[in-house]
Amino acid sequence: MGLDDSGTLAALKAHRRELIDPKIAEHDGRIVKGTGDGLLLEFSSVVDAVRCAVDVQRGMAERNEGVAPDKRLEFRIGINVGDIIIDGDDMFGDGVNVAARLEALADPGGICVSRAVRDQVLDKLSFTFEDLGAQQVKNIARPVEVYRVDLGRAETQTPTARTPAAGSEAYQAYQRGRYLWSQRSEAGLLGAVKELRSALDLEPGFALAHAALADAYTTLGYLGHLPPVASFPLARPHALRALEIDSSLADAHAALAYIRFYFDWDWRGAEEEFRNALALAPNNPVSHQWYAAYLLAAGRSSEALAEVQTAQRLDPLSLAINTDIGFHYYYSGRYAEAEQQLKSVLVMKSDFLLARLWLGRTYVALGRLDEAIAEFGQMETQARGEWPVLLAARGQAYGFARRDSEAEAVLRRMDDLSRSRFVTSYGRALVYAGMNRKDDAFAWLDKAFDERSHWLVWLRPDPRWNNIRDDPRFDALIERLRYPA
Repeated sequence: MGLDDSGTLAALKAHRRELIDPKIAEHDGRIVKGTGDGLLLEFSSVVDAVRCAVDVQRGMAERNEGVAPDKRLEFRIGINVGDIIIDGDDMFGDGVNVAARLEALADPGGICVSRAVRDQVLDKLSFTFEDLGAQQVKNIARPVEVYRVDLGRAETQTPTARTPAAGSEAYQAYQRGRYLWSQRSEAGLLGAVKELRSALDLEPGFALAHAALADAYTTLGYLGHLPPVASFPLARPHALRALEIDSSLADAHAALAYIRFYFDWDWRGAEEEFRNALALAPNNPVSHQWYAAYLLAAGRSSEALAEVQTAQRLDPLSLAINTDIGFHYYYSGRYAEAEQQLKSVLVMKSDFLLARLWLGRTYVALGRLDEAIAEFGQMETQARGEWPVLLAARGQAYGFARRDSEAEAVLRRMDDLSRSRFVTSYGRALVYAGMNRKDDAFAWLDKAFDERSHWLVWLRPDPRWNNIRDDPRFDALIERLRYPA
């Protein structure tokens, strides 16, 4: 692949930002260095390395659909496990050299691995391998036994439905995954993905684990840790696979409904799946919680509040559900009740970031900007790493407070951060709206549509847009979301 024009370079950066780098992070990988248009990566386990490679190549195949052959970007991947020498920020040794030679032997869009890799993952992953024989490669004394990963033959049939016993390794991995998902932190969500994939490696027909993995991927997108165009397409196959295995599984219907709501903007289809989920399991609190969010975005606030209160009754200790009650009060303009509810969540767990985020937003809506900025500052000391969603909240508060130099500093930080991770355009638009820079706000909202930002479903009720709501361009954006009547 050659970088001979600006369009190719822009496409490469987009693939890195939206697919490749998030996948590396998801699988606990580390970028050792860039090599022109390539990367040298290190993983803590060979299983994670192969999973990451397969996910990247499958993702690239999807992204190349409909692209003219001469415009496609296709990567070769080589994977080896062996001795290495670490020198500062670089890595050397036969382990690295063999990986580089394997990459050269791979087809465009393909993966080649050494025998050592194949032997270590053979009983742990469902992929098949084609033996390419022993290959003599440059600068390696002995021939290298090479295998090609067959990307088309893994998981081609629906596995037999199976729910493992409660004490089994697969079920325990599922439970750990659900617990980590409930924490709603980036580290917790990435851990949930890892646990749930382990459960599915052990039991491919475990429908509950497929549904839970769909939820973990959508939550990574919902909270802005991954681009929606990367996370939601990863979730959909698992929701559909769960339904193929067990069409009566409420969790799977709810997972699919969430995707149709937040990513497809398919209002009718989302409501149909939420209703299916609730008909199958009327006492599932998460289905009530998510259906409540749908109803609120659709403008049916009374029904929405009743649904989320039902969810709370069914699971009174859920931090996410209790936070969502405050979220419902916020979007309904009942800010005093939102404040009271969100503070009650923080009594339960003082460092639950979602509750602090909505409390800070409530302070902004009440005009208590100094308190909002202090709240966001306290969150930043609690958060592990910088969260772009939080940066956007603080930047907008600075804008509303007419502290434009500080808002500008936030925008610069978001620019810097976007070089290493996803930063939502919706968040940048919020900062510009806070500064009353309408043209910039609308330009970034247009980009949010291109990103398929899930936050856009809240455009109509969100008070953070009140100072640009009277602009005809805002009405045009609302039309694009096709809200139900």
